[in-house]
Amino acid sequence: MRWGDLGIAMITLVQVLTLSSWEQVMLPLQQLYWWAWIYFFSFIALGSITILNLIVAVLVDVVTNQNNSREY
Repeated sequence: MRWGDLGIAMITLVQVLTLSSWEQVMLPLQQLYWWAWIYFFSFIALGSITILNLIVAVLVDVVTNQNNSREY
């Protein structure tokens, strides 16, 4: 069971967010709840946007720090 406790559920959500066999997580739930695909697609979309924003923020910070160190 992938949702047995909090730790396993968090690992399952990381698996879904990294798109590692996420369909194996979604399909059994979709048999029980027809609307499960809405949750999974929105979770993947929002999680991907959040991670992309974090990566871009780190890159911008590195470039900004390099430009500031060259001025002195």
